[in-house]
Amino acid sequence: MGRQTQRIAKNTGRRSFAWDWQTPVVLAAGVLIGGLIAHAIAVPNAPPTPAAQSVPVLVRAPVAGLTHPILSCKNAAPLTPGLTTLERQITAVLDQARARGLTRAGAYVADLEACQSFSIGVDQRFHPASMLKLPIAMAWLRRVGTDPSALQQPLTYEVSAPIDPREDAAAPEALHPGQAYTIEVLLKHMLVDSRNDAKWLLGKHLPPEQFDAVWRDLGLTPPDMTRDVTLSAKEIGTLFEALYDGTTMAPQAAELALKWLSVASWKDGLVAQLPADAVVAHKYGRRELQAAGLPSDIAQRDTAGKRVEVAARPGEPAIQLSDCGILYRPGRPILVCLMTEGRDEAVVTEALQTVGKLVWNSQAD
Repeated sequence: MGRQTQRIAKNTGRRSFAWDWQTPVVLAAGVLIGGLIAHAIAVPNAPPTPAAQSVPVLVRAPVAGLTHPILSCKNAAPLTPGLTTLERQITAVLDQARARGLTRAGAYVADLEACQSFSIGVDQRFHPASMLKLPIAMAWLRRVGTDPSALQQPLTYEVSAPIDPREDAAAPEALHPGQAYTIEVLLKHMLVDSRNDAKWLLGKHLPPEQFDAVWRDLGLTPPDMTRDVTLSAKEIGTLFEALYDGTTMAPQAAELALKWLSVASWKDGLVAQLPADAVVAHKYGRRELQAAGLPSDIAQRDTAGKRVEVAARPGEPAIQLSDCGILYRPGRPILVCLMTEGRDEAVVTEALQTVGKLVWNSQAD
């Protein structure tokens, strides 16, 4: 028997005598002390920890063959204190604007990393105006996944193209009749400078089923483009979420779209009061209701379907102005979509700018 083995044997023999009377006492004391400690720290029926409650839930598209694409994520937990405060602040801004001529508003705000969101005026719908350029662009960009050279396809701008009278045909980025442009160049003009001529050319060559697929793949109903379209802030916001998540098109295509949107030339809305180096990928929409001779966002038509000019009456809405986009701060991107209608463009513009600043400041550490 080795030394270590002998030492253990001796110690065991020596402690065997103490077991007869000490062991029950020690065990009883241990049980009593353990019970007191357990009672002191126990919380009967303790609710799940916040972390367990706030696990994001993935929202998936319908099963497509062997794949089950992820569209977005949702979080059913109560809003974080930051989002709760932001919701209250935006509501107050809109309430104040109503006293000065804002007639309607709808807002959708989403923390893209926490997968939490809220809506204000969820049932309000507006004419998207130039925001319809976004799903048109997305339909074209989805081709990149199957054909990397798709954006190099040339399209020729026609002499007979119907130009909006308010479109500045002399602008540096205006299209010239008879000249060919690649899909990529047209998309850039449409998203950066909101060119209507580029929208017309891209829309003409875009199969309707590809435009509709952008909406259906996100669980949305495709708008009927044969009549005046109205959309909610959340529907527009869902398009931006799809770009951020990058799951409905090739990642490089989604990145390209957001890159163009981040240098959009229109800066009178959400970005107006932000730092000069702020990164915001956004798209605006503007519709003058009085200029269109309409008292609301729905056009009036006669029995033949022809648009009927109706003079706007005093006190009725004169403009719809909207801006939607992703405001980026490191690690804390947040989506905001605000759609407004009012009698005074200055009032609705100020509301957009104030909300943009509130959202940006809410991301500060």
